[in-house]
This record gives sequence, C-alpha cells and structure tokens, in this order.
Amino acid sequence: MAVVDIIKDGETTFIFHDDYCKDTTPEEVEGAMKRIAQIALPHVRAALAGKQKEYIHKRELSTKVKQNMNSLKQT
Repeated sequence: MAVVDIIKDGETTFIFHDDYCKDTTPEEVEGAMKRIAQIALPHVRAALAGKQKEYIHKRELSTKVKQNMNSLKQT
C-alpha cells in the first residue's frame, strides 16, 4: 500500500492510498462514481437552489431599496 496523495484542509488531513484503485476494474470505478453521484447530487442541488433563492431575495431587496430611494427623492 503506497500513499499517492496527502491533502490538508484546516485541521483535516486526507491521505489517499493506492490499495483500493490499483486492482479496481473500470466497471468498478464506474459503479463507485455512480454511487458517489447518487449520494452527492441531492446535496449539490439543494445548495444550488438555496443560492438561487438567496440571489433572488437579494435582487428583490435591491429593487425595493431603489424604489424607496426614488420615492424619497420625489418628496
């Protein structure tokens, strides 16, 4: 078993070994990627939907502020 990569992110360290992938067939890799996608995709979609809602909310607030400023200028 050989270490192929070490990634540090804050206090977390990811250590990647080649013992899993060196004898893995392309079909097994494809299956693993599909399982990862099935787990991750709903979370990615939820995060993107939240950002979209946040963007729309900010845009609506910006429009309201501009309208209020215009009404103040007219008075």
